[in-house]
Parts: sequence; C-alpha cells; structure tokens
Amino acid sequence: MAIQFLENLRKKLSSTVDGSWVGQLEAKDALENIARDSGYADCLRRAFEAGATRDAYRSCAKEAGISSKYKEAWGKRGGS
Repeated sequence: MAIQFLENLRKKLSSTVDGSWVGQLEAKDALENIARDSGYADCLRRAFEAGATRDAYRSCAKEAGISSKYKEAWGKRGGS
C-alpha cells in the first residue's frame, strides 16, 4: 500500500515538474547545455551503458560539479 502511494506520488510530481517547463524552452536549453558542457551527460551515458544503477546520478553530478555549474548560471538560492 505504501509502495503504491509512493509510485503515484512520484508520477504526480513528475507530471507537475514536466508541466512547469511548458513555454520555458530557453531555460530548458540552458540546463541541457550545462549538463553537456560540464561532462554530466557524458558521464551518465557511460555509466548506464556500463550497467550502472541510479547511484550514477549522484556520482556523475559530483564528478561534473553540476551543482556548482547550476549555481553559477542562476545564482545561489537565498538561505542555503
């Protein structure tokens, strides 16, 4: 029962996030460019081709410094 709830919650969250991108092609392109230019996208591609699990997201993000790249592009959130 809890698993079903979490699956449904994930679907709703995913749908909400996807809907937020409507009309935001410039921002979406900027994210894709950062992922590509930082090496994050290539790292994920290589990891999953080698049979990696979802843990690859975290390790590739760290390797590429993706968090810092996003902060450079859009600034650091206040209070964090």
